[in-house]
Amino acid sequence: MEDRIKEKILDKYPTFLTIEKTIKILDQIKNCICKIKNMKGIGTGFFCKIPVNNREIPVLITNNYLIDKEILKKNNIYITLNDDKEKINIAIDDNRKLYTSEKYDTTILEIKPEKDKINYFLELDEDIFQDNIFKENIDSYILFYSKYFEENKACVSYLFLNKIIDFELIYYGLREQVSSGSPILKISNMKVIGMHIKANEFDHYKINKGIFLKKPINEYINYINYINYINIIDNKNEIRLKLKIGQKDINERIYFLSCVAFEDNIDEYHIFNQLNESNTDLFIDGKKYTFQKYFRFENEGIYSIKIKIKNNLYNCIKDCQSMFYNCENIIDIDLSSFDTKDVTNMSYMFRNCYILSNINLSNLNTKNVTNMKFMFEDCRNLENLDLSSFDTKNVTSMHHMFFECENLIFLDLSNFDIKNVQEKEKMFKYCDNLLFIKVNNEFYKKIKEEAYIYPPIENFII
Repeated sequence: MEDRIKEKILDKYPTFLTIEKTIKILDQIKNCICKIKNMKGIGTGFFCKIPVNNREIPVLITNNYLIDKEILKKNNIYITLNDDKEKINIAIDDNRKLYTSEKYDTTILEIKPEKDKINYFLELDEDIFQDNIFKENIDSYILFYSKYFEENKACVSYLFLNKIIDFELIYYGLREQVSSGSPILKISNMKVIGMHIKANEFDHYKINKGIFLKKPINEYINYINYINYINIIDNKNEIRLKLKIGQKDINERIYFLSCVAFEDNIDEYHIFNQLNESNTDLFIDGKKYTFQKYFRFENEGIYSIKIKIKNNLYNCIKDCQSMFYNCENIIDIDLSSFDTKDVTNMSYMFRNCYILSNINLSNLNTKNVTNMKFMFEDCRNLENLDLSSFDTKNVTSMHHMFFECENLIFLDLSNFDIKNVQEKEKMFKYCDNLLFIKVNNEFYKKIKEEAYIYPPIENFII
């Protein structure tokens, strides 16, 4: 009887295949999974985007044991992509949201696509976000790195998804030792519904177990909402910067917020008229100072600046025009906790920040912004720019937005809504190394209307 069951399974579900030998659609998604190796063995992780409050957060999902406490202590995760041809080090810092659940044996880590150079993501199945009863008997694929065979190759296998018990998936048909953390996809739509936890060690024709991702995904969404709520009630409205002070800068006036009002009509809204001693605390390398327009440094080095805005409900910034204009000593800007919900103007915001190499804009609220012209002009040292949080539906001006960002190589603007944009000329002029600009169909059609396009239209991908 048992032999006949095995034969039936073998007839319906052939042996696993390397992705190179399977159908084209699977070959296109092998970079959506990664191999994770630690002292306990080899595992798989996968990349997808989780919708939270009208934005999508790109994440890495895997099992707990692959990103355990010892790895977290090192603040780095090492993964490989594309059959071990690409090696990536993901630095875990305070700017990344990290969720772990021992109950569901699931870890979810926020990804920074530009910084981590991860550009491919699987889609989550709609059942994860709905209350409908899980349908039994689903033909599925599982993408994985094998523990014993073709160790460096991404593989795909068939499985017969039998049923769900609470949050566990029960399935049959695996004939290979599939690594933990592997995504399970419906064959019908190639979307993720679960994650492999463990196979039966002695007989792969028997029960294998996975996690139906509905509960951990929903817990992650609640976790993100909780963090955002805590930031509000804790009055967390602050700007964090890093300055590089050289020999020529010693005892000179070093501005960490612009003192320039670029246009006459913004004088009353200029950043230094919105921030003052009564509503703002200044910290330099952790030491508190009276807020002022500039600071004199006595020694060379890298200095950490925190500008904490008090009374969050009553002192929201109204205008960010020219906010860091001509701040030539800034190398890092973190605006992830900066309240911009009332801001309508971000033009010239980072203009002439020549040595700025990193900007964290992950939570920047741009829903009311109408003007982004010259926003990143002359940010010549920027190599990566993550604008996935931007809401641009009300923006009317984007001309010269990335003018002379000469070290940018790739921009993902696929979330940009430009239906109201009237001024878009020379957005990318003198971005000499910008080889790829990912855009949506609307953006592509509109940019083609320009008489002069730089880079050429061939550099735009949909």
